[in-house]
Amino acid sequence: MSAALNIVAGDTVSYSGVVILPAGTWSAHCVAALDDEAFELDVALGLVGPSQENGKFDWAIVLSAPASRTAGWNTVGGAKKAAVARIRFADDSPTPVVTTSAPFSVAISGAPPA
Repeated sequence: MSAALNIVAGDTVSYSGVVILPAGTWSAHCVAALDDEAFELDVALGLVGPSQENGKFDWAIVLSAPASRTAGWNTVGGAKKAAVARIRFADDSPTPVVTTSAPFSVAISGAPPA
């Protein structure tokens, strides 16, 4: 699996895309695993929508984190870390519908020397 997101510690992160979800009011969070240890990827994850086109419910999705937050995503010895992440979506119905994205990789490398 090639890295879907390449992040350098200390850089601003901003990625966007589109996800198709059924009708409802949805929330989302990003969960990642590194060396078999799960953690929540410390990014803001926003959903905007839906935009109905051709009978689909397209939601704009944005993952972002300021440089001050990613500065703490350091690597040991400058080695690149590769995490596997998924986005979990949940609606606010009385019996919540939960769906998880396909896995994608996140490569985190250390900041270059100053």
